[in-house]
Amino acid sequence: MTSHSSIKLTYFGIPGRADAIRLTFAVGGVLFENHIVSESEWAALKPSMPFGQVPLLTVDGTTQFAQSTTILRFAGQVAGLYPTDDLVKAALIDQLVMHIYDMISIYSHARLAEDDAVVAAIHKRLAENTFPRMLRELDALIARHSGGTWAVGESITIADLFMFSFFKTIREGVRKGMPTTLFDESPHILKSMDAVATHPRVVEWFATH
Repeated sequence: MTSHSSIKLTYFGIPGRADAIRLTFAVGGVLFENHIVSESEWAALKPSMPFGQVPLLTVDGTTQFAQSTTILRFAGQVAGLYPTDDLVKAALIDQLVMHIYDMISIYSHARLAEDDAVVAAIHKRLAENTFPRMLRELDALIARHSGGTWAVGESITIADLFMFSFFKTIREGVRKGMPTTLFDESPHILKSMDAVATHPRVVEWFATH
């Protein structure tokens, strides 16, 4: 774990691409400033962002970097939830995270539609035709590399927190057209998600934020 005088995460007041990062810091017991940007602030703040986007991490008040997966890996290293001395385990974690990012990229196209019925129809097609195969592949990966509960190895990593953060809204029925039963045939995914949901520091984070 690396010590820094300050860590500040800037993002909107939604889960989005920052929740896995927030949970990583929380589970690792890393103090950080959870800087929430309002819509009224964003217009003025956007030009100062490295790529005109958030999340953004500011370290020690001077160094800033963007890109959510970059920030997630950094957070994992600081929190002790991403290996710095085991390249194979790090690659297995990255593989899982990027597979889920492929799912997010496919899913994100639905947001371009303004009509709720169109969004729900796109989600329904993904749930019926695309995501089942990708979930089978993901579940098989976890089965191969899990130590029993967590996605990679025998302890919680950023892979578990990233997977939990993206799939949580589907499982809770927030995504119109996506059935909450989508993960019923993915026992290893569910085991990891349930373990994250009941982790004391995750429970505490959601209770206080």
